[in-house]
Amino acid sequence: MQFGTVTGRFLAIVADGPADSDTEPDLVPVTGQVRFTPSLAAGVADRAIVLPTPITAELDSQGYVSLNGTRGVTLIATNSTGINPSQFTYAVSFIDLRYGGIPLTYRSFSFELPAGTTVDLSEAAPVGTSNGVAILRGEKGDPGPAGPRGLDGAASTVPGPAGPKGDTGPAGPAGPAGADSTVPGPAGPKGDTGATGPAGAASTVPGPKGDTGATGPKGDTGAQGIQGPKGDTGATGPAPDTSTFAPLASPAFTGTPTVPTAASGTNNQQAASTNFVDSFFAKKSSPAFSGTPTAPTATAGTNTTQVATTAFVGTAVANGVASKVGSDGTITQVVALTQAAYNALGTKVATTLYVING
Repeated sequence: MQFGTVTGRFLAIVADGPADSDTEPDLVPVTGQVRFTPSLAAGVADRAIVLPTPITAELDSQGYVSLNGTRGVTLIATNSTGINPSQFTYAVSFIDLRYGGIPLTYRSFSFELPAGTTVDLSEAAPVGTSNGVAILRGEKGDPGPAGPRGLDGAASTVPGPAGPKGDTGPAGPAGPAGADSTVPGPAGPKGDTGATGPAGAASTVPGPKGDTGATGPKGDTGAQGIQGPKGDTGATGPAPDTSTFAPLASPAFTGTPTVPTAASGTNNQQAASTNFVDSFFAKKSSPAFSGTPTAPTATAGTNTTQVATTAFVGTAVANGVASKVGSDGTITQVVALTQAAYNALGTKVATTLYVING
């Protein structure tokens, strides 16, 4: 398929404004949209049914027809090859044309867009009752043949400019010898330099000063000089605001200070976090002791929730057995500890109440 380009600019003629010094009406850019609708309802191209759709361009800040920020709109040529049918036209219509909020109108019209051409809407737009004809501008053609030679003009009475200098003519014959000259002729050529004479006596007058020699290369860096005297002490800066700082000695922190948690078993002056302290204590609710926990031994016969030590249990068992031995040494009954009570004891800490009542 082939393509063509459509350009154009839209201006409004308004009364002269204060922006210039003349009194002539001003030309200002118009805003709005320009829509190009092909008269081809449907066609065939590249083995496919083509359904042309309207293409809408904008008028930029200077009133030029623009599409995607570029002035001018490229459309399929109305005589493009590869489209059946060909030789269609475009209808151009105008949407919401305005100047400074004032609506403007311009009626739609149709035009052709031959392949490779550029149509300026200002040249294709109809004026008055005219249908309008687009002036197509193609590429510049080759120069035409030279025309016939014109008639000779009248002879000029004004001399023309001097022509170029001609070549030097041949030398003429030698003239007769002249009289002897009384004026010395020019000096002859300089003769050869003679042999070097003997050295003269040494001069006692110094010769002129010679030209300054070229600067020599940069020398090595010298040794570092001695240190200069100490400068004056600077002025004392303003005292820092310590109202938000704690002293190093006996600080009184506020809020929730935090410190790194020390490793288990640390025993030095490092600050202890709550995590470190909690690792050394059992919880009050359902504690799980390890090692060999100890507790005060309750008085024999105690029947409360106080922890029962192994010593308390041993005394309670001995007293229970002794109370069941008759005068003849026969044991009548030992403490009745049920199997369920024994199993429930497990690894739990027994209380004096548990031991006494089973």
